[in-house]
Amino acid sequence: MKPKIKPPFTELIFLFIIFVNVYPSQTTAQSTINKNSEFCDVKINQHFIFNLKYNHFNHESTFANNFNSHFLDSLAKVQQKKIGFCKGVKQEFNNYSSDLWYVTSAPSRINKKSTLMLGGILAIGGVIFIYDEAIANAVDRNRNNDVYETFVDVANVVEPMGISQYTIPISFGCYIIGYALKFESMKDISFQIFESLTIGVIFKNIIANSIGRARPNSGKGPRFSKFGGSASFFSGHVSNAFQVARILSHHVNFLPFKIICYGSALLVGFHRLDDEMHWASDVFIGAIYGTTVASAILKLKEKRKIKVVPNISPNQSYLGLRVSYQF
Repeated sequence: MKPKIKPPFTELIFLFIIFVNVYPSQTTAQSTINKNSEFCDVKINQHFIFNLKYNHFNHESTFANNFNSHFLDSLAKVQQKKIGFCKGVKQEFNNYSSDLWYVTSAPSRINKKSTLMLGGILAIGGVIFIYDEAIANAVDRNRNNDVYETFVDVANVVEPMGISQYTIPISFGCYIIGYALKFESMKDISFQIFESLTIGVIFKNIIANSIGRARPNSGKGPRFSKFGGSASFFSGHVSNAFQVARILSHHVNFLPFKIICYGSALLVGFHRLDDEMHWASDVFIGAIYGTTVASAILKLKEKRKIKVVPNISPNQSYLGLRVSYQF
């Protein structure tokens, strides 16, 4: 078998791609509603201001490009204050603790739809579990195949994407750099990856150590398990890789990039099969688990982008609300 090369900074390549391709995430849509009039001023991305007049008789609305100086003065009074570095980091970790509790308490919010999805996943996982040994034997039979070895070579390159000892410190380091240099996309995406990985690994370790499933290279077979034994079920590497892929692909609406992200995550799973560290069912459940955790973190972050704050004109001629959404 060819020696396996494990470059420690593969994840940095993925982070670099997202940072140079994603559009700046500082675009903000804001609206100010005048309580005492029929007008609604809308400001988008600090470039366009529209005056929206509501017709109360036929429920129609019309837009006119109207740079309202009074509205501009009002905006100047309620500009968001810049948050200091320490305060910003503290706020992020306050959100982190809230997100950790949200993920922990997820079973209490299960509904009919979630139950059906869980049942389908367990059913597919059960079928794969039945054929775990047959799949492992098929992998072993193809080791000297040229095509197989090509996949192995590529998998060796992307495999560090699933190693938490690399991805966690690198994502946190990129978060600090993004904060210091005021690169909003870099800061936000890096912390989302960091948060998802650190929350995900907690429950992965608890489950893996509790089940104690034997690894393929132990020679004990796919049915052997012992509490506190091996940690074959489920694959942490695959879980980590799919978390990274899910978050990166969420921020770039470019199909080839999404294919690269998820293709790399799949190759991490293939690498774990080739290394005889996991059974196929371990890889499947790890992929589902990682995608689910990352999706939950993204959902929570999206909710926090919506802000509603009071808005008062400089001469107190009207009172309104400012609704903002950062994307």
